[in-house]
Amino acid sequence: MIDGAIVSIIPPLIAAVFTYIVANKRARIQYAKMISDMQSHAIEQVRLSEQKMRDEIWSELEKVRQENADLKDEMKLHRGEVNDLRSQLQSATQLRVTLTEQVHSLERLVETYKTRIIELEKKGTV
Repeated sequence: MIDGAIVSIIPPLIAAVFTYIVANKRARIQYAKMISDMQSHAIEQVRLSEQKMRDEIWSELEKVRQENADLKDEMKLHRGEVNDLRSQLQSATQLRVTLTEQVHSLERLVETYKTRIIELEKKGTV
């Protein structure tokens, strides 16, 4: 009777152990699958964030390139203005030198006329 009872208990015990082992394996597989899905989702989010940052950087780089080109154009324009101002300054300097020479010439002429007037007054012809 005890042998019959043990024999009748063993198959359900073996079935329970196998069921536990199978259920444990399934739980581990499902846990691994869940972790894998979470990692895949996280990797996708990182990839999307990287792509977004890359796009923003390229956009900013394009803006900087455009600003650089605009500044170069502006610099060329200002360089032309500076050259014009230099030539005007050079012309003004030459004009100042010419006017200074003319003023000195006129001062000598005035001195000559003064001297001549004084001489003529001494002779009494004026």
